Amino acid sequence: MDPYETNIRKYCASLSRVARAPDFFDRSYGQFTGNSVDVPERYHNKDIPRINNKLKITLEMLSDNSGGEPGLGMYLELLGKVHACMHISTEHFTLWRKALIATAAECDPDFDSETQASGEGVSNELIAGMQEHERPPNDGTSRFVQ
Repeated sequence: MDPYETNIRKYCASLSRVARAPDFFDRSYGQFTGNSVDVPERYHNKDIPRINNKLKITLEMLSDNSGGEPGLGMYLELLGKVHACMHISTEHFTLWRKALIATAAECDPDFDSETQASGEGVSNELIAGMQEHERPPNDGTSRFVQ
């Protein structure tokens, strides 16, 4: 098993444990919005339960596709395009990664430095996968931006 696959398995095991906590996603969102001035404004009047559900689905897809199946790549491509249209910056992704890992550390009794390193590595790969598929918004090819 290669190191990346080991990281995915370790981090996904942690996320599986914490995702069962009823307040994990709300706490993660709270961490995320509490670390930036513009993040709360960006998510004002948004359907937070729906956003939390999409995050849960994304984490489940990560876990289900940890072996490198093509489904995750296609999903990351879609997420990259959606986030580009929403003008989500690298800084926002970094804040999200830190919030998710910090919340996992709070909620997972088995969280340790290896889990943290795994989470950072996997999250960075996810973010890179999304950003790889970004395209400039309003380029005339997106269904998401009118």
